[in-house]
This record gives sequence, C-alpha cells and structure tokens, in this order.
Amino acid sequence: MLKLLAEPFELAGGPLQVSVSIGIAVYPEGGATADELLSAADSAMYLAKQSGGNTYREYACEIDDTRAK
Repeated sequence: MLKLLAEPFELAGGPLQVSVSIGIAVYPEGGATADELLSAADSAMYLAKQSGGNTYREYACEIDDTRAK
C-alpha cells in the first residue's frame, strides 16, 4: 500500500505527492471490540507519524505504555 501511494498522481492539473502513516491492530491482541481495535490502531499510527511518517507500525501494548508517560 505504501508503495502504491508513493506514486505521484494528477490533481487539479498538477502532480500531487502524498505520504501516509498507517497503524495496524489485530484481534485479540489489539482489543476485543471494534472501538478497542480502532484505538489501538490509532496509537500505532501516531507512533508511525513520530518516526517520520510514510510508514506503518503494528500495535503492541508497549505503545500505550510509552504514550502514557
């Protein structure tokens, strides 16, 4: 997905380059409910952004421990 989105595309007559930060959470480690999984994926996404963006991070419970400090 990152490779596909790294390709510039045309928008309003000019090239547009975008980058993405992706957070991944998997059941059951990331949470037992949809809300918990979304929250875990959100935490992982912010870690991806903090590491410079244009990457992905998988959720681990240590992420929340780090963000709480």
